[in-house]
Amino acid sequence: MEVLDHFSIPFIGLKVGLHQLKFEVDDSFFAEYENSLVKQGELTVTLDLDKRSHMAVLDFSLEGTVITDCDRCMEDINLPINGEYTLHAKYSEQDMEPTDEIIYIHPRLDRLNVAQFIYEYIHLSIPMMKTCESDPNASCNEEVLSLFEKEAEDDGGEVDKNPMWDTLNDLNLDQ
Repeated sequence: MEVLDHFSIPFIGLKVGLHQLKFEVDDSFFAEYENSLVKQGELTVTLDLDKRSHMAVLDFSLEGTVITDCDRCMEDINLPINGEYTLHAKYSEQDMEPTDEIIYIHPRLDRLNVAQFIYEYIHLSIPMMKTCESDPNASCNEEVLSLFEKEAEDDGGEVDKNPMWDTLNDLNLDQ
């Protein structure tokens, strides 16, 4: 957890105005999160923090590369990513449910840790389809692809029938 402490901002001592912070994200960051889509990565995150008297606006800008799995062959690919995201931090002494773009923080919050937001924004920057075509130095593992094709041919395109559904199809619901 000490790795993520680096992403804490001393919020209560911050003066009203615009502040720019830079964070370096590396493999140790992703090791802190179980079941991450990203195995490794090297990214630079720039945070423009506009602290106001009634709220704060956090503009995240991230750029770098991550290593993740190809969706076709499961080989590791080096994927360039970048993105820009905005988060509004509103002051509230009551516990309120956050949304995708708004969080509620106590007005006397001493430290704001942005690690979870950075982690989520990195994952949001990963394309829906991740293939070896995205990495100029990678190509799909033909052996794995041929196994998928062989499995599809052996299956013959037929889906196993479940007798439970046959029984439900026989029910007469018009009564």
